[in-house]
Amino acid sequence: MAQSNVFQLTDMKLEKPLSEYNGKPEIDDGHTKIANELLDAIIGHDFSKRQLKILLFIMRKTYGWNKSEDDIARSQLMEATGLLNPHITTALQELQAENVVIITNGKHAKRYKINKYYNEWRVSNLVTITESVTVTESVINDYQNGNSALPKQYPQKTTPKYNSKDTRKNINSAQKMFDLFWSAYPKKKSKGDAEKAFKAINPDSETFEQILLAIEMQKQTNDWVNDGGKYIKYPATWLRDKAWLDELSIESNSDLMAGVI
Repeated sequence: MAQSNVFQLTDMKLEKPLSEYNGKPEIDDGHTKIANELLDAIIGHDFSKRQLKILLFIMRKTYGWNKSEDDIARSQLMEATGLLNPHITTALQELQAENVVIITNGKHAKRYKINKYYNEWRVSNLVTITESVTVTESVINDYQNGNSALPKQYPQKTTPKYNSKDTRKNINSAQKMFDLFWSAYPKKKSKGDAEKAFKAINPDSETFEQILLAIEMQKQTNDWVNDGGKYIKYPATWLRDKAWLDELSIESNSDLMAGVI
C-alpha cells in the first residue's frame, strides 16, 4: 500500500486555548491534513518567526476544518499567536506581498487563504556579506579525528567575501522592503521621491520593522485620521524627517494603545 503524501498535524475538534488541552494529542481527536509538498515548501523558505506562526494558524483555521480559506478575526490571530496587533499587520503585509497568503474581504472578517502554488511565492531572504576565515590543516584533522578541544590559535585575519549573487539578493530585498513600505503608507504621493529617500536611509531589518510598526501606530492618531488624512506627511518627507522615531501622544487617541498592548 502506497504511503499517503499527507502530513497530519494533531489538533482538536473543538477550538480552545492550548492550556485546556490534556497534553496527550491524538489524531482521533482531530488533525490537520497538509500535503507534504506544501509543508516541505514552507520548511524550505526562510520565513520569520512571526510569519511562520501566522502561517501555521491560518492552516489550522482552514485545512484543520477541511477548508481552503476562512474568515479569521484579528483578535483570533492575536490570541493564538501571542503577537501584538501591529506585528501581525506587518507580517501579513509581508506574506501578502510575497504571494504566500491571499487576503480578501470575507463576510465576517478578512478572509485568508494559503497560496499552495509555492512556485508563485516571491520570498527572498535578506543576505549579509559573509566573512571567510583561514583554518589550518591541523585544526581540521584534529576535529575530524574526534578531538573536541581545538588547539590554541592566533587570531586569523578575516576578509570580506564578495558574492555577486548575494548582492543581487540584497538589491531585490531592498526593493521588496520599499514596496512593503509603499503599500503600508496611507498617502500615495511622489513615489519616486519616496523611493530615493528610502534608499538613502537603507534600513536594516530591525529599522525596517520599526518603520512599519510606527506607520501602523500613527495611522490611529488624530493627525492621520482627521480630515481624511489631510495632515499626513508626504512619504518622502516622513522618511527624511525620521518620523518613525517620533513620540506619540497617547492622549491624541484613547484607543491607540488598545491595539498595541
